[in-house]
Amino acid sequence: MSVTVTEDPAAAGVARPAVLADGIADASVAELLAAAGELLQAAYGRVREDFAGLSLEVLLDQVVAAQRVQNSAWAVQTHRLAQAAAIEYRDEPNPWRAGCRSW
Repeated sequence: MSVTVTEDPAAAGVARPAVLADGIADASVAELLAAAGELLQAAYGRVREDFAGLSLEVLLDQVVAAQRVQNSAWAVQTHRLAQAAAIEYRDEPNPWRAGCRSW
């Protein structure tokens, strides 16, 4: 999945994905997370170098955008953890019959 990012003038310097080449609707969660990770790594690379000439307003808008990304990432992580926690593994529903008497 490749992503083309363009500047949205209304977003005061916060870039928004304009085109998701291979189609976001058909991508798996793993593919979307991998693409998001690549975008964040690219953004981090630019953040370390590109700040000269940015106004305080633009910088703070990007802080807010980064917080939204972080909130979304935590939401995905929390949801997947809840799904994983809901899985029950049972070889023998009664441990006493299975010979496990250490309780």
